[in-house]
Amino acid sequence: MKSLLSYLGLSALLSLLLLGHYFFGYYGHYGYDDVMGYMYQAAQLVQGQFHLGDDHYAYRWGTIFPTALSYALFGINDFAGALPAMLITGATALLIFWSLGGRWKGAGIWGVLLFFFNEWSLFYSDKVMPDILVALGTLGLFLCLWRLRFRRQAGPSWPYALSFSLILLYSFWAKETIILSLPVFFVFFLLDLYRRQYLAFWTWAIGFSILFFALYFGVIYGQTGSFLYRFKAIELGSYFNPCSYDQLPISHLLERISYGLGLLFLRSGLLPVLGMGLGSLFFLKGRLWKIDSESAFWSLSLGLSVFSAYFMTISYKAYVPMCGTDVRHFLYLAPLAAIAAAPYLQAFWQRKQYAFGLLLPLWFWTGLAYWLDYGNALSIGGWALALSLFALSPQRLMVGARALSISLFILALAYPTYQSMQYAQTQGYIEQRELILRHFSPDQQQAAIVISNPVQRNFGEYYMQFPPQSQVLFWDYQQAAQEQPQPNTRYYLLLNGFSRYQSNTSWEELPPLVQAYYQDQKQLPLKLIDSQKEGAILLLEITAPAAAWPQLLFPQ
Repeated sequence: MKSLLSYLGLSALLSLLLLGHYFFGYYGHYGYDDVMGYMYQAAQLVQGQFHLGDDHYAYRWGTIFPTALSYALFGINDFAGALPAMLITGATALLIFWSLGGRWKGAGIWGVLLFFFNEWSLFYSDKVMPDILVALGTLGLFLCLWRLRFRRQAGPSWPYALSFSLILLYSFWAKETIILSLPVFFVFFLLDLYRRQYLAFWTWAIGFSILFFALYFGVIYGQTGSFLYRFKAIELGSYFNPCSYDQLPISHLLERISYGLGLLFLRSGLLPVLGMGLGSLFFLKGRLWKIDSESAFWSLSLGLSVFSAYFMTISYKAYVPMCGTDVRHFLYLAPLAAIAAAPYLQAFWQRKQYAFGLLLPLWFWTGLAYWLDYGNALSIGGWALALSLFALSPQRLMVGARALSISLFILALAYPTYQSMQYAQTQGYIEQRELILRHFSPDQQQAAIVISNPVQRNFGEYYMQFPPQSQVLFWDYQQAAQEQPQPNTRYYLLLNGFSRYQSNTSWEELPPLVQAYYQDQKQLPLKLIDSQKEGAILLLEITAPAAAWPQLLFPQ
């Protein structure tokens, strides 16, 4: 009963935190992959128009299906889109708590805090993106092995293998990056093969996986005529970018596989918890490869996962490691790091164990972050200060010092999330959404065309629920230059500096009419309809005749 109350209490607390983050720190959407990828495909599924083709997002069913279910139940809106990700984040935290003993006074609560208040776990807790689902799937795979080794009840091993294979399949549905974990499981397989243990599990797991993936690719073949069309769609959707390491000078690749990814982890704030978890590799020393304890299992799992993330290629044609410019691709490491680090952090708070091994890297990372002018130097320094305060406290003051240090540590842990929530409130996502929905609706009769930057166009199509036929159309500036004027249609400009920034639209790329408006030129054929955020978001109606507005926007 006490254990049940612990889980119910934690579930309630996590729900409050997730909802609080959504209602008071909602950043919105990126406007490309999320809106025109997963959200569009989920809406297509709800509207009965979903089909497989050249769009590689259509093959990421692990994200599309739960989003579509939420849309079907609650409508196509932001909360419905955020709900699956919030549930996934909460489930991940609960599994971390469970794997560490499920006690509020034990390592479990530290594992939850290290994962949950990692800034990026909460940031993606309301995004229609697959990365938080891959994190849950990766954790689920390792939990199957952990439970087989340390929590197995009497009976056959095939149920563990079945769970492992199903989780692997669903994670692959979500995003292909789950393959980054396959080398880790291959190492475990070789170790077990060498010791002649758990061979029945691996036999079942390999058999189930071959069967499930054969059925999956058979479905793909039936729909597209090719077993591997998902990979062809990825190639068709690829483009040259800062992570095209096979096309860039080799210096970019060398930077990525040397210090580049480490700096990404430091800049994003993921490095401290990763470092704590990886530090356990040194604490365990010779016991590591024996995997004779839960600590050894989780430490080895994290160490191998980080190694694979650093060096494994994601292309079969060339050596292309995972993109090292966006931390979301590596979010799956956060649960493993939290589980590996939590027991050592708990031991430190109880008996001041591992003080030197924890403090030295934290102070080093604080100095490095400060030297590189990273914004999270204060937060990492807060970690280091909190642990130092307790480590240096005399025995007679240890109780009070522990309470003060833990409070300071939790504040430092949560501070980046607080900053992120404050930043989100300045960007005007909620305000621009309200402005659009106040003046336009999917079922309105008056034809209207709203012209803006590409991200704002994508937002508008999403708010109109991606209808195949609509009286309200959203065009970006380039599309507006190519389309013919429509009769009996009202034309609008929607100006939003933040979505323009997200679109990477420079001042020179803005139409002359927009530039003229920002420069306060008089007698422009524009009428102010609405504004938000003290004029940062503007809706303007173009009052010139329909035949004239293309020349106003893009004069020859």
